[in-house]
Amino acid sequence: MAARGTGDGGMCRRSRGSGGPIPRIQRGGGGGGGGRSSLMTLDMRVLWLLVALVAGISSEVKLREVDAATRPPPPTSESKLVAALLNANVTRYVLKEDVILTRTLPEVATRQSLTLVGECPRARRCAIDGQGRYQGLVFSDTNFVLTNLEIRNMRATEGAAVSSSGGNYKTATNCVFKGNRAEGGGAIEYQDGWFEFDGCMFEANRATVNGGGAVRKTTDYGSAVFKNTVFKNNVAKENGGAVQFVKGNIHLRSCQFLDNKATGGNGGAIAFSRLRSTIASTKFLRNSAAKGLGGAARFFIYDADITLCRGNTFVGNRAVNGSSNLSIAGDDSTESEVFSPPVLNFCASTPPQTLIESPSRMIKRSCNGCSKTSGWVSG
Repeated sequence: MAARGTGDGGMCRRSRGSGGPIPRIQRGGGGGGGGRSSLMTLDMRVLWLLVALVAGISSEVKLREVDAATRPPPPTSESKLVAALLNANVTRYVLKEDVILTRTLPEVATRQSLTLVGECPRARRCAIDGQGRYQGLVFSDTNFVLTNLEIRNMRATEGAAVSSSGGNYKTATNCVFKGNRAEGGGAIEYQDGWFEFDGCMFEANRATVNGGGAVRKTTDYGSAVFKNTVFKNNVAKENGGAVQFVKGNIHLRSCQFLDNKATGGNGGAIAFSRLRSTIASTKFLRNSAAKGLGGAARFFIYDADITLCRGNTFVGNRAVNGSSNLSIAGDDSTESEVFSPPVLNFCASTPPQTLIESPSRMIKRSCNGCSKTSGWVSG
């Protein structure tokens, strides 16, 4: 009995009875923990991909920033105009937008010709603005044409908007010169050649030291023609609130001089000396020479041949000594250099408030030259 109880079979039965089911071996390596490990590995790969993507984007952004920093800026309207002025091969340049200056424009020298045209949206004039700090166009020995431009807020010693010496022919058509300031020739100062203005406006220009609030020419040579042009609210410290012209030829037709002032000199609107001039169909309204002579005009007719043709109007001008409209001075005691004898012709009656200080033999009733006015004006 004892031997039977200790046999192999008995031992097996006791072994089964003393424990639970025999554990099963899981296949596939790590069981449930292996699945979690695989998911973690996938997450890490995605994370690294995201890191690499962000790093790549960041690098690309930095490269773009570096490229933008080193790349030259796109040309501005100012830089394009400057390039045209400096390039001797450019004979015509068209502005499509306004130009705001950050520097004085370079001189255009010894060029056959240059045409500047404004073609801004809605057919308006293109502006070149000096911001009250910079000088505008400077020409030397160059013919030029300005069309449909507004040149404004320039500053210089002479001719803030346009300064010209030499050159045979210059024109400005449908241009505005506004708010320019210089010691003399607030907007324009020139020395030689023929300068023709048609359909222009000179407004609120100022000569702070000398004459010619808008336009000034004081050299021996040079001629000018003004057609259908308005001078308004220009001021000069000395002679010629709007225009001062010495020697040469100047002709006015169908112009208007409105509210111009010579604050310390003669000729509230114009001051002409030693030249040939015809003035026709032109209005002089409310101009003044508060401390001087010739509220509208001052003519110094020594060595001069000036004709006031028909159609001129003088209203509301002011000056001292009964010269609210005209002041005429100068004699023929010295032989004239150019015009002999010197003369001032009235084609129509003498305007009231005209002060004549010249000998009566120098004042004529004649329309000589008036028939030529249209020829002068049309060039």
